[in-house]
Amino acid sequence: MRRRLGGVSIGLAVAFVVLVLCAHPAAAQTARDSTAIVAIEHQWIGSHDSLTLDHILAPDFQHPVSAGVVLDKASHIAWMVAHPAPPTLHPRFASLNVRIYGDAAVATGIVATTDQSGREVSRNMFTDVFVRRHGRWQAVNAEETPVALSSFRESASYSP
Repeated sequence: MRRRLGGVSIGLAVAFVVLVLCAHPAAAQTARDSTAIVAIEHQWIGSHDSLTLDHILAPDFQHPVSAGVVLDKASHIAWMVAHPAPPTLHPRFASLNVRIYGDAAVATGIVATTDQSGREVSRNMFTDVFVRRHGRWQAVNAEETPVALSSFRESASYSP
């Protein structure tokens, strides 16, 4: 005969507690992983130095660009170092969302760039894919899509 506690079997209550305790570490790990990806994205958004980029990008990194070319890690770093953004432009995340899938993560969002007067001059939607290797996160893929400012402003009131 099973012992009952307030109409619920003790075995079921213990199973529930074990499930909650087991799920909590996973949720905490997901939160830590999300925080780590957000930190990497913030490093990456303003980086044009080869050491930082080398640390962020995985050896097999790929970046398809609008010219119809796929940049590998070395060519991406070389381009970024050779073409730093003017100091009068200030990119920031208008939105940033991170989803964790075990040892893979997808970051999506919008980067809005303003000039020195604070006027928005460009907006890009992006998707970055990360993998955890040897205990650290690295980007394996990046892709951006420019958003026409007039289109964005016209659709800003749209709510599905």
